[in-house]
Amino acid sequence: MTKSKSAIALLIGGGLTLGMGMMAFAGPDRDGTGDQEHAAFQAAPIGLAQAISTAESQSGGRAMSAEFETEDGSGVFEVELLAADGTEIEILVDASTGQVVIDHDDNDKMEEKD
Repeated sequence: MTKSKSAIALLIGGGLTLGMGMMAFAGPDRDGTGDQEHAAFQAAPIGLAQAISTAESQSGGRAMSAEFETEDGSGVFEVELLAADGTEIEILVDASTGQVVIDHDDNDKMEEKD
């Protein structure tokens, strides 16, 4: 009976430690950049799903991941795709216009889009 009580206490203690660590990890940004990025994301007329769709149709690839970030004060979606030939492509979609701004292939060549 004492072993089971010890095991339960250990599990509860471990759970509390893990929970507190996760709360610290999810805390607010110390430098405030997250607030600016959140505001830019909320104000963007283009959503994540539309940015992924645009990147996939523009490249012919399939999205592996996507995230919102600010570059030079403007919101962009960075979409990473995998082309049919196995090439990894990174495309930036302007969050205000929905237009492809820049794309990168796996050799880090950049192509500006008009």
